[in-house]
Amino acid sequence: MCPTSMVESLWIACAELELWRSVTTTLLRSKPSGNTLTKDIRFHSLDLTSPVKHRFVEELLSTLPAPFASKARIQFCSPSGADAVEAAIKLVKTATGRSGMIAFQGGYHGQTHGALALMGNLGPKVPGLMPDVQFHPYPYAYRCPMGNQKCKDCNCGQFSRGALSDPEGGVALPAGMIFEVVQGEGGVIPAPQTVAAGNAQHLS
Repeated sequence: MCPTSMVESLWIACAELELWRSVTTTLLRSKPSGNTLTKDIRFHSLDLTSPVKHRFVEELLSTLPAPFASKARIQFCSPSGADAVEAAIKLVKTATGRSGMIAFQGGYHGQTHGALALMGNLGPKVPGLMPDVQFHPYPYAYRCPMGNQKCKDCNCGQFSRGALSDPEGGVALPAGMIFEVVQGEGGVIPAPQTVAAGNAQHLS
């Protein structure tokens, strides 16, 4: 566990970084006022280093085990969920050396290249998206994807487990699985805890 003071300092650094992102947009749309923020406008950028960002990275690395921290790399995503999804895709593919991804029917992850490939809705998709994506059924008792009229005992987790463990199933072991604990594309659909926990175990 991290000391309370360290956690507080990390949160402060995060807050300052988020504030700077907002300040950049505001300053570029308004007349410079000559204050401290405009004097240091070169630091108000997502991709440039700054004293606050440097302190944040040092604090973050200090909370990690030393052998891991010495080899760790940090990527600052934009304030966008889709950008976080793209970073996660690259991370699992690099870590595993595999290319496939498993997504779930009805999911929404953003409008970028990889995120669109993981989306359930066919409408926004365009030709040439990220290949090698397999879709599994998402548990939804009201409209059961497995065809059950009254779904009281969810079998969606068994489908995923079987697809990943069956040597005749036709699905190669993927680099990663993206799963929404609460799916919001068609309402507010929470997944049963047993399915969510089972999906984490399938790839471990």
